[in-house]
Parts: sequence; structure tokens; C-alpha cells
Amino acid sequence: MLSRLFIGFILLITTLPAGSFAASDCPLLDTSTAKTQLETLSAEVLYHNRLYYQELRPVLSDAEYDRLYARLVRLEACFPLLVSVDSPTRRVGAEGVDPKLTLAHAQPMLSLTSSADETAVAALLQRVKKVTEGKVLYLVQPKFDGLPVELLYLQGKLVAAATRGDGLRGEDVTAQARKLDALPQKLRGNYPPRLLLRGEIYARKERQENAPQTAAATAYATLRHQAVATLRSQDATPKALAALAFFPFMQLSVADSVLSDRDSLRALKEWGFADPLPQSWSATSLAEIRELFATALAQRSQWPFAADGIVVKVDDLLLRRTLGDGSRAPNWAAAWKFPAATVQTTVTEILWQTGRTGRRTPVATLARRELAGIQIEHVTLHNAAELERLDLIAGDEVLVALSGDVIPQIVAVTRRIPRRAVLAPAAPVVVSPHACYRSGVDCSAQFLSRALHFTSPAGLNIAGLGRGRLQALTAAGLVPDLPSLLTLKEEEIAAVDGFGAKTAARIAAALQSARHPQPWRLLAALGVESIGPKTLARLQKHYATLGAITTATAPELASVIGDRSGAALSSFLASPAARPQLAAFYRLGLLGDDELLKDWLEQRTGVGASSGSR
Repeated sequence: MLSRLFIGFILLITTLPAGSFAASDCPLLDTSTAKTQLETLSAEVLYHNRLYYQELRPVLSDAEYDRLYARLVRLEACFPLLVSVDSPTRRVGAEGVDPKLTLAHAQPMLSLTSSADETAVAALLQRVKKVTEGKVLYLVQPKFDGLPVELLYLQGKLVAAATRGDGLRGEDVTAQARKLDALPQKLRGNYPPRLLLRGEIYARKERQENAPQTAAATAYATLRHQAVATLRSQDATPKALAALAFFPFMQLSVADSVLSDRDSLRALKEWGFADPLPQSWSATSLAEIRELFATALAQRSQWPFAADGIVVKVDDLLLRRTLGDGSRAPNWAAAWKFPAATVQTTVTEILWQTGRTGRRTPVATLARRELAGIQIEHVTLHNAAELERLDLIAGDEVLVALSGDVIPQIVAVTRRIPRRAVLAPAAPVVVSPHACYRSGVDCSAQFLSRALHFTSPAGLNIAGLGRGRLQALTAAGLVPDLPSLLTLKEEEIAAVDGFGAKTAARIAAALQSARHPQPWRLLAALGVESIGPKTLARLQKHYATLGAITTATAPELASVIGDRSGAALSSFLASPAARPQLAAFYRLGLLGDDELLKDWLEQRTGVGASSGSR
């Protein structure tokens, strides 16, 4: 029912409980080193949270994310006085939602205690046993992989819909929710004057083909990402909206006369919601829950929705109140996650993918197979060392797992073809991290990656420009460098094959809105290696203007943002790529009246010099 959302807090509660550390478990670090490591780990977790929740393009599997988060939790437990008030371990959910576009939750939307075995469920039964000696009924449901939402109906009409957000406030998706056939817009029957409930909006497998087959749509990793993207979209098509369904899992405004969760959910069917009870089972012991888990695991591939486990909840609502809620998870529920789904397939080719900094990543192209409702055709191998470890070549048969229902990964090579028959993949070419700020024959892949980052939410957040559209605009000669993106005219865009008049108008409007960024955000959009949001925040706090960093020495920058980031930023500012790019943005008026920056540019290029370089 709840996807990977809030996995960090799951770890905090189940894997690394407070007080479980002995002094011998903690690393021997001085205060300064411990603080630096905490800041670095926090920044990494926040970065991957943003990729997962906001940009819908995770680069870590759940297991990898879990290990990263566990390191942060363990280090914070060892050095509690150094824990930042804005640490990701103190948050419930995603970050970065504009407060002007959010709605407050009536009660905090918490996470679930979860584990990849029966541990979390067994702990739930032990908690219950401590407060009651009688026989307890548990409600067991699929752990849907969708988008949790809170809905408010007044006098039978849908008046508000919000995502989980940070647990206290969620993104306002009322307008989009009113377009969903899966949600009753007007309740029927003997409904209460005020109904507050929570549930999961998810994409149905059998309706997935109805989603628009655009470059943006096909880029989403899972059915969950499809659901999130559709619900957030301001202009989702009727077919895309028709692919969404709703599973109600909790009624908050329950009448005092209703004593069980099952009864509260049964009433929802009478008021016009999809009946959740066919996907709800009862159990009274751990043995029965084990049987239900085995059955659910066997039937998982046949379900019309994506799910990555089961949720076990105390059915008695009075007992729930007795058990209460923790700071990050309710004490009356737990989740048991499915093992990773797998599929057998064949490697057809191994390619090298170029990122914005020139880093080459091996990618295995596979014979297409369906895995947990997702078509698997490409698997990232992360780096040359992983390719070497797997000893992988085209023609090998492999086992692919979908870890956490998010990222496909090769877990084993099941059959190898003779090595003498196939040439090994070419070794990666070493490319400068500051190369390819202009398009060109040798720079097409790296420049496209730079442009994608530039337009992404981590950059200037320019809606409507995915990989396919950026590639088309670049091929048409309209985007020779990053500054030229912001000067595109509506009629130029419309003249490119594949761009209609409405699309061109929307993109032109988005580009116009992006022409007033904060200078520091523009630096982030350039995608300088090792310069992430946390690093930029430190720079902005220490330096009054962007121009001020141009006068700082490498050791000075290192003292503010660390050796690696300081060296990377110094190297970028000294590279042939930096000055023409910044000069072009300055001429466009995007860097404000920054005298230090203007002097720096004039001394090196002249602000009027032509922009761009490789």
C-alpha cells in the first residue's frame, strides 16, 4: 500500500532502533570528521530522495538506498549532538514541495514499519500481545505501489486532494483528482457530511497501454512513476487518466459506532468507492499471516496492479487507539516486503552511455521481457568494474531482478557463450568533466545529458523538454549550447518535426519563465561535477554573490565545501568552458548586476565575447 516512500524511517525503526548501539559499534572519529561525514551522508540521502520522489528517475535500488540510509542513521546514533535539525532522518516523506501549492493534513501521514522478512510483522504481534491477552484480528492487504493521497469530501462532494508530501503537508492535486473516473466526485447513499479518507492512486497494468507513448511517458521506471506523473500533469490525456485507479485503505472520519477497520472500509463501497475488501484478508496469528504472504507472493504477477508486499493492520479501531502512533510510524501496522521479482533474458548488446560530466557508464541491452508489469530492455551496469565482475558479453543469458519494484539489475549470469566468439566491449573513453558545453560531432551524447540536467527539476525545471524533444531541437541546429535554449522562439520550435503549435507554445512559455533564475540555481543547472544542492547552499551562505567565488582560491573553496567539491569548482572556473557560458548568460541578463562577475568575465573573455566552448 505504501511504496518505497519513507524507507529511511522504516530502517530507523526496524533495523536500527534507538539505543541499540554500543560504544564499540561506533567509528573512532574526531568531531570535525564526524560532522563532515554526517553532512556528506545527509546530502547524498537528500539527493537520492529528490531523484526518487520529485524527478522520478532513481539511480539506486531500494537495497542500495537502504544501506546508504542505514550508514547515516548509525552515524547519527553515534554522534547525537552533531545531528542537524534538517537531517533526512527527521523528515517523513519527500521534500521540496512549494508551500503555496500544498494542503495541510488533518493528521500526520506516517510511514509503515517494514522488513524484507517477517521481522516487522512479528514485532507488531509482540507489541499487541503486551496490551491485550485476547484473540486479535488482523486485516491483511496488498502493499500497493502507487501514490498515497488524502481526500476530503464535504456534503458528499470532493473538495480537496493532497499527496503525502512531508507528512504534514502534501501537494495539492485537487484539480487532477476531480478528473479521475476512479474517484467518485459526488458520494451516493447515506454518506456522512464530512468524509476524510486515505488511499493509494495507482496505475492499472491492463490499462498501461492507454498511457500516451511519448518519450517522457516511456522514461518512467515503474507503474508508480506513471501514476505520479499523470496525477501531477496539468494536461494529462483522458486515456492516461483512465489508466489510474484508487484503493482506499483508511477512513479517518470514522463514526464512534464503527469498531473495526473492515466495517469502515465496507461503508466506502456503499458511498461509491471501489470495494477494498476483495483485496483484504483476515488473520489471527503469525502462522496465518505467513500463509497469506505465500499466497500473495504466488499471485502477485496476476494482480492488475503493482505491489511489493503485504500490509498487516490491527482491525480493532479501539485497540489501534490504545497502541497509538510513533513519531514516524503507527504502532498498529507493519509491512512484509516481497523478495525481488526476477526474469530470465539474453544480453543482445553492451553500450556505453555518456553522462553530462563525460563519465561513461556501461548499459546492457536485453531481449525484452516483462517483469512485474514493466517491460525490461536496458540495465545499467554502473561502472566498468561491475561489467568486469560479471564478465558479461552479448549472447550471455542473465537473471534480472527488479529490486524494490524500481530498478532492474542483473543479479546473475546463468549461461555464458564461448568467449573466443565475441569481442569484449570497447573500453570507456576518458572525457574531461568540463567538456561538451557545446553540441558537436564528438559531443552529441554528453551535451544532450548536460541539456537534460539543465532543464530538469535539479536545474531550471523547464517543463516539456525531455530527451526526445531536446534531441530533436539539437539536431535541428537550434540548440548549439545551453544559453541558446533560453532564446528559442515559439515559431522556431513549432517548425521542428514532431512539435505541434500547442506544444511549442507551452515550451516557449516554460522557457520564458525560466529566464529569471537565481544565479546560484543557474550554477546548479550547469551541472558542475560534485556540486550538488547542499554544496550550493554552503556557497550561497558563505559568498554574497556568484562573482565572489571567482576571486576565491582553491584552498578557500575547499575550506567551505570540502576538498573534492572545492577542487571541482576551481577546475570548472579555470576551464575554457566556464567563462564563455557565464558570459552568455550574463549578456542574457540572467546573472543580475554582479560587478565582481562582470570584472572577472571582462578580464578573461570580454562580456561581449561569443559564448560557448568545448
